[in-house]
Amino acid sequence: MANGKIETGLDLNEWHQSVIDGLKTLKAFKTVAEYPREKKKIVTPAAFLELTAIQAQADDNANTEQLPVTLEAEVRIICGYRTKEVKRYIRLLAAQVAHYLDGQRFGVPSQPARVGGCWPDEFDTELDNYEVWRVVFTQDVLLGATVFDDSGIIPESVYVGFAPDIGKDHEDDYTKVV
Repeated sequence: MANGKIETGLDLNEWHQSVIDGLKTLKAFKTVAEYPREKKKIVTPAAFLELTAIQAQADDNANTEQLPVTLEAEVRIICGYRTKEVKRYIRLLAAQVAHYLDGQRFGVPSQPARVGGCWPDEFDTELDNYEVWRVVFTQDVLLGATVFDDSGIIPESVYVGFAPDIGKDHEDDYTKVV
């Protein structure tokens, strides 16, 4: 799928960890993890990844017996409400995360991530003591193992012949294409 190559299926655990590791390279965050269970004492600024949906793409069959899907994910940016100029600061962080995510493959077999947008997230009442924004992105991947093992010999030259002048007796009639 990616780069026109047949690839092994995506490992969702590896994808999660790769996205988290990538977000950790953004030095602005003190905490980067999957969405937290404990929401009362978060060391901020924080970025939390959540995979929110796995949407099947039936019309994008790779003919590899893998399942083509779109991963839908969110990164929640969380800052303490006492942070200096928190309204502006959290928007800058959301923009930084969006810029980082857009086009990323995270070192896993996938298409580039596409950012859908950034906006305030005011729905989780457990986070009322924080300023929260979310960055939404999607990424197309293949799940499952491919039926191709890619262990055969890769041709270095390609020749073309025309019937009826084909086969071993007509090797000299072939034209080299690549």
